Amino acid sequence: MTMTIIRMTDPVATTFLKDVRHPLLALHRSILDELRTRHEAEYGVVSPGEFLQIVINGSAYKWLGPLSTLIAALDDV
Repeated sequence: MTMTIIRMTDPVATTFLKDVRHPLLALHRSILDELRTRHEAEYGVVSPGEFLQIVINGSAYKWLGPLSTLIAALDDV
């Protein structure tokens, strides 16, 4: 089996990265919405700022960090 390597030019890569950002952001928002719903069901209602601090500082949410970092990097493209 032969592997084909596709080389992206800078404009093609930039367009691709910009196109992939929106679906990743939608996924991120959906995940956060679900996590907040679960958190509030267990611990009670929190403000948006409180939940942000919980996500940033809570060890249970560290796994979300790489996705957040990727989306932030795509904002710079």
